[in-house]
Amino acid sequence: AFVLVYKWSARVGKKKVFLIGNGIFALCLPLLVTMKHFPIFGWAINWVVMLLGGAELSFGVIVLLHTLTIFTMAVIPIATVFVLPRAIFADIVDLDAELTGYRREAMYNGMEGLLTKFAAGLATIIAPLLLKYGGDTFENPWGILLAGPVAGVLLLLGYLAFKKYPIEK
Repeated sequence: AFVLVYKWSARVGKKKVFLIGNGIFALCLPLLVTMKHFPIFGWAINWVVMLLGGAELSFGVIVLLHTLTIFTMAVIPIATVFVLPRAIFADIVDLDAELTGYRREAMYNGMEGLLTKFAAGLATIIAPLLLKYGGDTFENPWGILLAGPVAGVLLLLGYLAFKKYPIEK
């Protein structure tokens, strides 16, 4: 999907593609919580299989199909996360050089690294707390299952913040 994201962003703009990718990803991640108790996509596929004359699928297969459907929906959003941030970063550095006449890539790179490390550190706090208070076993999986919705909320906050990004290209 990397090539698709690259071509799409060249056509409609990095900001728009990044926002769409993050928005879809923010919607996909909370769906993971439905995996064990309410696999709606798996049930829909099972219904189509039965409608076409096939046998009813086992619950394990339904859960697997549900999960694979969510992962498939997340392919393009994940590609945007891998492809576009460095290209957006380059646009910011180029705009700054154009406006100020200074090349300050090192300063921007340092700040980007600082913010990335902060976010990674925050994740190492949130994940263990989810597992400790929500559970991390087959019998009590809510800490694991809630990781998707929590990540989705954080992505939604990132989406809202990035809407203010001024470079439209």
